[in-house]
Amino acid sequence: MLFLFTVSFEATKPTTEEARNAISKMIGEVIEILKTDFGVKDDIATGYVSISPYYGWLDSGRTLVGQRAMQALLERKSIESFKSQMEMQ
Repeated sequence: MLFLFTVSFEATKPTTEEARNAISKMIGEVIEILKTDFGVKDDIATGYVSISPYYGWLDSGRTLVGQRAMQALLERKSIESFKSQMEMQ
């Protein structure tokens, strides 16, 4: 039996590049924690990437706030592997 652990990341920045870089940095930090603190090796993959304009509302109407980037980080584990990993903690 397998389970899938998913963490979603989201950042809104002035430009698409800044938003994409922000989520890439967050994902990199979480991957490093999973590898160093939890011994996760090759069970990690990234999921969808979505980038779109993000608007806010002011008295004068809709205003572009920035670009919103979203991406998911996926970890696939067997129940047995997860139990073994938790026992080592």
